[in-house]
Amino acid sequence: MGTFRFKQFEVVQDFAAMKVNTDAVLLGAWMSLPKEVCTPAQIRMLDIGTGTGVIALMAAQRLADAGLCGTVEAVEIDTDACKDAERNFGAAPWEGVNMVLHKKSLQELSDSLPDKYNLIFTNPPYFIDSLKSSDDAKCLARHTDSLSQREILFHCAKMLAPGGRLALVLPVTEGEEFLRKVEFLRNHTPQGENCFHPHRICRVHTVARKPAKRMLIELAFSSAAADIAAETEQLVMLNNGLSTDQYSELVGSFYL
Repeated sequence: MGTFRFKQFEVVQDFAAMKVNTDAVLLGAWMSLPKEVCTPAQIRMLDIGTGTGVIALMAAQRLADAGLCGTVEAVEIDTDACKDAERNFGAAPWEGVNMVLHKKSLQELSDSLPDKYNLIFTNPPYFIDSLKSSDDAKCLARHTDSLSQREILFHCAKMLAPGGRLALVLPVTEGEEFLRKVEFLRNHTPQGENCFHPHRICRVHTVARKPAKRMLIELAFSSAAADIAAETEQLVMLNNGLSTDQYSELVGSFYL
């Protein structure tokens, strides 16, 4: 598919199995950036399963646009996807944002992590019981065999700083299952420990008359005793074949 061009950067996608897609752009534009850190230089973010690196690049642009410095890291297990991400990170135009690619699994990164992140985000594999592609790379990117929902929650709890956030995009059925896991773990976490709480939930509709296709989920990592009410949102992307004002405003800083 060659190169996908955004307003401030380009994404080469010659090798990665999963190309730039709407799910990734939605998450990159919607998720909340870290704010409550001592200095801007301490902002650390992680993209799990970065693929071409598109969401990490969007996060870097948003940091730079806000006049902040920080580090956007990414972890990717697929060697072909790493080729694209490494090239795209190397061409990133924002001097105040450091971009780092970890060519390993999330599990390996979690075991060796020296510092905590303020925000972790991911467009994760989500097929649980379905017919698999004959393309091994696409299977790795799409199916939960190598990275289950429970593993995402477990490793992110190890890697997030208190008060940090976890943001992800999922189909509605898988998103609701993910939230059930979050609720179960929260109910079984001692009050003196941190756990995940739903903070923002957005249901994404292609058009208003049809059911939501995707869920954008943002979790806060804080004390199990914290009383956090989730903000619920709705996003409709199209009306009469044209982008809605709501969708255009969300992605307007990125799409040409």
